[in-house]
Amino acid sequence: MQSLGDALENVKHDCVAFATRRAARSVTNYFNVLLRRFELNTAQFGLMAAIATMPNRTLREIGDHIILDESTVTRNLAILERRRLVQAEGGRGRMGKRMSLTPEGEEVMLSAIAEWRRGNAELLARVPDDLNDRGLAFLQAVTQASGALKAEELQGAPKTAGRHSKTNAKA
Repeated sequence: MQSLGDALENVKHDCVAFATRRAARSVTNYFNVLLRRFELNTAQFGLMAAIATMPNRTLREIGDHIILDESTVTRNLAILERRRLVQAEGGRGRMGKRMSLTPEGEEVMLSAIAEWRRGNAELLARVPDDLNDRGLAFLQAVTQASGALKAEELQGAPKTAGRHSKTNAKA
């Protein structure tokens, strides 16, 4: 029988969720430092970017597109509205409100984007060139695959073992 320590060691080394969440927290913390002077965090910057690139979309559509949970969207939207960086028009709730940046929001984003570009370039410069494109492609594929698996789980689809189930083989 496998010990708990051995089982957890497998999770630490083989778990896509553990690795991506760890990487995401590290990258988020870095970009939060860069965006601090604009009084934005990474979630707010991403939300504002989505609003700017998805004109006249509802809050629900925007949240779904950038895969932010409802509480994160709602909390950050309230902050951005109080700062008069975004505005909501139209219906009620996530399904009705149509979002847009205010002129002040556009100014903040233009400045923040310049800092984001600088920081993004510095980050990628520290990653070997041969990994940059493959790494981003891998993350996009994992995002799509996990979204599809989530939808299947929510629909009660039968579970199937994937071709890369190393963890199952070690258990």
